[in-house]
Amino acid sequence: MKALKPPKPKPVNFELIPPQDGTHMPEPYRILREIREAFHPDLAKARIALAWRKKLKRDSDGHLILGRCIKISDREREFHDFDYVILLNREVWLDDAFTPEKKRALIDHELCHADAARDKDGFPKRDERDRSVWRTRKHDIEEFRDVVRRHGCYKADLEEFAKALLVKRSAPLFAQPAASDSVIETVLQKTVEVINSGALDSAGVKCTAALAETSTEERVRTRHVRRKKALQGQAAILPDKRTDPGPAVQP
Repeated sequence: MKALKPPKPKPVNFELIPPQDGTHMPEPYRILREIREAFHPDLAKARIALAWRKKLKRDSDGHLILGRCIKISDREREFHDFDYVILLNREVWLDDAFTPEKKRALIDHELCHADAARDKDGFPKRDERDRSVWRTRKHDIEEFRDVVRRHGCYKADLEEFAKALLVKRSAPLFAQPAASDSVIETVLQKTVEVINSGALDSAGVKCTAALAETSTEERVRTRHVRRKKALQGQAAILPDKRTDPGPAVQP
């Protein structure tokens, strides 16, 4: 009789990171302390734990979770003293390519999700046990503005969005009303301000930008060319009634 193999033990993909390893503070907690003291003094009294999330895989869209800030529910607070737990992708964090600056940006991002709940008058809420009440903040857009200002546009998602936007603007499907020069100039000026506030390129070098001076004649000529191309694109997808008899009709 063939011997049965013992069943494989169920894997445990979560592991609480101890805040102190003997006399040594683990790197995630050192970075947490650094970023909280520098940028999140309002979270000084929040009890935040860190934990590893192991063996994470990309989802069907190719996205990989690097971290997640989880607010502890009232029920869970009965069993431990944490207000938040930040899960960190263990394999990514321990990879040599995941630099200290990327780790700081990730911790900063997750801390931006933590915030004190406030009443209608703007005062921090307390529960009936006189404990602070916390909430989870959503993103400003696809990233927190403060993280972009401090660490640059480090997310590949934003780079892909920018590429898609450029393609869409250069090849519209239908002719659209041209934006006024003042609107375009305002958008460009805001882009310049964001870049000069601390954005980094792919090599981690600080970027700078400035708007070029253009004459009134050049702006008029550019607007005329843009309108002409748009009209040509519209004409290319519309049938010419003089030469196109339309679909044939069966007798």
